[in-house]
Amino acid sequence: MVWFVVSLVMIFTVVYLLSKLIKPRDPANKPDEIHFHQRVNKAENPEIMPYAMFAIGPTKEPCSRHADLRARIYLAGDPVFQDNPVRLDAYCKCRIRKVTEFELKKMEASGVQDSLATVLMSDKGLPTGRREKKLIPLEKAWDE
Repeated sequence: MVWFVVSLVMIFTVVYLLSKLIKPRDPANKPDEIHFHQRVNKAENPEIMPYAMFAIGPTKEPCSRHADLRARIYLAGDPVFQDNPVRLDAYCKCRIRKVTEFELKKMEASGVQDSLATVLMSDKGLPTGRREKKLIPLEKAWDE
């Protein structure tokens, strides 16, 4: 019984001391809901991110619906994204990746990492989760 009382006193003491050390949050520093919506709208803004592409997810078997679309880039409002929705079944881990003008120029110069490249194995013969570095050329889906 004595140990129980002593442990309770110690717990309350620690909580009291921590409450004195931790300063309460200032409501003026709290991020605004408007700020959050501005960040979301910035990502959705086609002037900032005018391009998009399919990124194949990390699965053992590649998604058959999006595998042939992996190195092709589209304009952000292209109907191909409505025609080929992502994650309709449990085997699709693909996503739509927004791309800026700077990223597009960089990808055109170097290429895109092939998400279907062979998986690298460790010394023990186990998969590492990383893929072989294999760059494939980027394909534009619109006429310039």
